[in-house]
Amino acid sequence: MPRTLDALATAALAPDERVRIARELAVAVARLHAAGRIHGALAPGRVLLTDAGEVLVLPAPGRFESPLARAGYAAPEVARGGRPTR
Repeated sequence: MPRTLDALATAALAPDERVRIARELAVAVARLHAAGRIHGALAPGRVLLTDAGEVLVLPAPGRFESPLARAGYAAPEVARGGRPTR
């Protein structure tokens, strides 16, 4: 069953597994950017790790999230009050 990064926050993951997850997340975000997609805030609850170890980014719940709702995870331009860029 897929788990969110929130659920894995207290898991005893080896450092190399944490690095692998971070790298896969970076690749997923780069692919979204290359496709011109706006992914919204990358909060841990919107990042899934499948049983096979694949990292997935869930779509934003609305067209644009409030920067105040997820300020710690918002893109810099959104945190400054602007619109998300591609």
